[in-house]
Amino acid sequence: MQKDIISLTKKLTASPIFNLSLGSKELFHSNFWAWLFETPDGNSVSGSEYIKVFFPKFPYKKSTEYEVRREYLNMDVMIEPRPTADNADSQQAYVIENKIKSIPREAQLKEYQDKLGKKGYKDTELLLTSILAPTFDLPGDWKTKQLPEIGRQLRTLASRESGYRKDLIHDYSDYIEALSQLMLKGPTASAEQLYNFNHSGKNEFLEQLGKLRIYDLYVKRGASVFMSYLEKAVSKFNFSNKLTFNYSYNNGKSTCDIYVGDSDSFRLGIQIEGYQYRYHFMSGDPFTEWLTDRTDLDALPHSAKYLIEKGWFTKDPNTKWGSNMRNPFCFYRPAFLYQYRPLTPRDSFEKISSMLIKDLKRADQLIDQLND
Repeated sequence: MQKDIISLTKKLTASPIFNLSLGSKELFHSNFWAWLFETPDGNSVSGSEYIKVFFPKFPYKKSTEYEVRREYLNMDVMIEPRPTADNADSQQAYVIENKIKSIPREAQLKEYQDKLGKKGYKDTELLLTSILAPTFDLPGDWKTKQLPEIGRQLRTLASRESGYRKDLIHDYSDYIEALSQLMLKGPTASAEQLYNFNHSGKNEFLEQLGKLRIYDLYVKRGASVFMSYLEKAVSKFNFSNKLTFNYSYNNGKSTCDIYVGDSDSFRLGIQIEGYQYRYHFMSGDPFTEWLTDRTDLDALPHSAKYLIEKGWFTKDPNTKWGSNMRNPFCFYRPAFLYQYRPLTPRDSFEKISSMLIKDLKRADQLIDQLND
């Protein structure tokens, strides 16, 4: 395991393509693929042959017969035939959505297909590219292909290239295969999976990712996998209020938010940031008086006191949860309060989701009482 990590790290460090990709980790791949698709006619490998790595039934052979668009309608790469006298109102589109930092969300893929339909594209081929296969059945016309296979097929085509182009494409193929092998050592959406993708103490694997400057990539993907697992676990239960799920990356740690209530003013839920499992509450009113003396619980607004009475919060999080909080509450100005209990890299996805479901059921009841 250790030798594998060191070997993959050395391979990536030595790759100029890998180092160039660090500026924009997902956009880089889309731009590289688009460059291949736009290969001028007469090259030893045509642009359409590279497109067939992604869309095997792509019918056009000359680069003058199609147009490659980047970031059109917020989609990574889109290929469509150029209008001709025989094909003036083309409704074809070949779309690639590239997910490296995260795993896709079903709603996002449905939204993209709906957006294409509204723009008049009826004959579409839609491809999701990623390191891991998605954990759900793909909606509509979407298909999927993983990066390691893309790398292998590009390398095969590049064997017919020569000189700089050949070396460049081989380097790229080696890079995405090595990157995929590293990322596959990370979390998978399974019950026994441990919550261990954030840095905590000495971890040689994460330290190597830090040296490669792809630690953020690993943590973002880990948070995406973790959130996907939580959403699926929570979806089995009925709640009277709408649940909101968000995840992000802040100060080197993943942040997962799951809450009930209004996203902008009045909400109650759980925030998991790094190894803190946070019981949080956001009020519609700022905690002005309490902020002058954060140890004075009597100065808290009535709603926050009510949550202490009902057991959502506690007067002593150190004793109850073993947290390292110096004051009874932590906060973000002007009106976001939280207390946390510690998590460890040994906690499983299943353990955390069980705790989350129990707490969200309480939050679902309490938010109605707070509104009253």
